[in-house]
Amino acid sequence: MQTTLIIFLVSLLSLGIFIKWASSGADFGNATEQKVINTNLEHSVDDTVTIMSWNIAWAYGMGSEGVAYEPKDKKHFISALNKISDVIKSRDCDIVLLQEVDFNSAKSHGIDQLKYLADKLNMNVAYAPSWRLNYLPFPYWPIKNHFGRVDSGGAILSKFPIKSNEVILHEKPKSNPWHYNLFYLSRYTQFVKVQIKDKLWLVSNNHLEAFAKENRKNQVKSLVQKLSNTQDILVVGGDFNTTPSSASKKGKFSGYPDDDYEDDQSYELMSEVQGIKDTLDKQTYSENEKAWFTFSSVRPDRKLDYLFVGEDFEVEEFDVIQTPVSDHFPIWTRIKLN
Repeated sequence: MQTTLIIFLVSLLSLGIFIKWASSGADFGNATEQKVINTNLEHSVDDTVTIMSWNIAWAYGMGSEGVAYEPKDKKHFISALNKISDVIKSRDCDIVLLQEVDFNSAKSHGIDQLKYLADKLNMNVAYAPSWRLNYLPFPYWPIKNHFGRVDSGGAILSKFPIKSNEVILHEKPKSNPWHYNLFYLSRYTQFVKVQIKDKLWLVSNNHLEAFAKENRKNQVKSLVQKLSNTQDILVVGGDFNTTPSSASKKGKFSGYPDDDYEDDQSYELMSEVQGIKDTLDKQTYSENEKAWFTFSSVRPDRKLDYLFVGEDFEVEEFDVIQTPVSDHFPIWTRIKLN
């Protein structure tokens, strides 16, 4: 009996030590200045700027979230990153908002995906780390498929000089068990100031809550408050994990039965911000919804990704680029400077 108790206590202590070590770095504060690398300081601009937003699913593709997950070799990630670079280059992007980027994660063989893309594209970079763990024991089984070390988040690529880079980590869902939140990624809002000619532009990159509507609404409220208090030229985008308020379908998606956007006010809150507009206007979206779906790349059935710009800009073009390299399609716009 005593031996059994000792074994139990030792096992419990060992589990506690493992959880503390493995989850180290899971949450590291709000409103922090993060890494910027400027290598391209001489980019000329005419009267237009091209912008892209893309959740690249850490260059894995469909299944990156762990469903039916199988590890892939390093060649796969290099090939996918090259394809991502080719898409960005083909649209001559001046500013790129990225979500789900690995900086030094075991699941993608330790490749700093942001640096890899920046080197190929000759662009400046701003890191937005939001998920750092010594070890992630997921997918739960088999153990050989565990993600292991995680260092990932979002990022902005820019042909223009980056002057500042602030990252805000949002509160994790209180509906999650406490031990789950120890390993759960932090959703974030990234604010970067880029210099275009003699003006500073505030560019906001966002990856918002996917599974808890109340959390997502609070995250949008926080973003809206920040945007309402700035006089800077604005570009706001990312993976908002919500559908437009006029979407004809907001639930019962094939393969994703738990995804539900009914009564979600996130898009409406963003649309009410004074001084900005969606680069895809509501009428164009409603006329042909299917043309603007961004998720999933295998079975597109909803729009989750957005780009908003200052209302004084003329939106010359908006496009959803249907490439299967990620589980999201990238969105792209060309805006005319006034």
